[in-house]
Amino acid sequence: MEPLTFVYGEDDDPPAETTPFIVQSTIFENKITDIFRRYLQTEDKSEDSLSLTSAAQAIIELLPDPPDPRGYSMELSTLWELCIETAQQIPYYHICQMKLARLLLVLQHSPKTAFTITWDRARDIKFTYHLNLLKETSRDIYDPAFEPQHCAADSTPEDGRRWVNTVAFYAHMYALSGGTRFTTYCTWTMHDAFMSTASTKYDALDCHISAAAQWILCAGQNIFSAILIPPEEEHSMVLSREPWTLGEWRRWKAGFAAAEAEENLQQETRQLAKRSIILMEALEATMISGRRATGG
Repeated sequence: MEPLTFVYGEDDDPPAETTPFIVQSTIFENKITDIFRRYLQTEDKSEDSLSLTSAAQAIIELLPDPPDPRGYSMELSTLWELCIETAQQIPYYHICQMKLARLLLVLQHSPKTAFTITWDRARDIKFTYHLNLLKETSRDIYDPAFEPQHCAADSTPEDGRRWVNTVAFYAHMYALSGGTRFTTYCTWTMHDAFMSTASTKYDALDCHISAAAQWILCAGQNIFSAILIPPEEEHSMVLSREPWTLGEWRRWKAGFAAAEAEENLQQETRQLAKRSIILMEALEATMISGRRATGG
């Protein structure tokens, strides 16, 4: 795998004004990005590189204890923003996409990234939200390239590539978390690819079809499992799931088939569409027949 180079915000430009808050924030950001760079090294291991455990421990040491009442902290919100900014710069096919997702899932075991609420004070029943503020932060900065609803004429192919990379990260998070994170983003991505984008806007289609393929190629089995075996109703307050159906799954597959046949799309896009179709058909063949064989 090729080595990665990360650029964050205005790395080379000092802030226009300096306040204690800005200084504190800048120091924190620099320490976090240094951890990401050392953890996501792809060259031969060196003394400077960090293992998964070492990277997680280093981040946890930098985070403050979560304050009441909502557990909001500038550092935690900044951490998630930097995670997503990092994912944007990792090619969707690169192993470091999964490495970054694994790091976040290790961080969820720390009370510094969690928020606990009391459901029933009389019986002392509590529930803990892991990776506190990640959902809110990702939603606040959710900004697809070539957004169909806003006709983002200023989007470029590079913006499209960064968006596909970001979606690959969300898909890895969904798969590695057992289908409990970023489910809504899958629905939105499929809608952009197969319903919202005009069939003649090829740059936009290259972006959105490629992004949709990440959900199938990185998390297709988890998604199809959620379709075949919907979550139990008693878990609905705890886990956020999408009401996907077999009909929607097959409409997505038809959309990928149309993309594969569209000669005006990039060859890379068409290959991603083809790979998605192959995987979807394989999952249908094995998982549906498997349920029938077991009486499911």
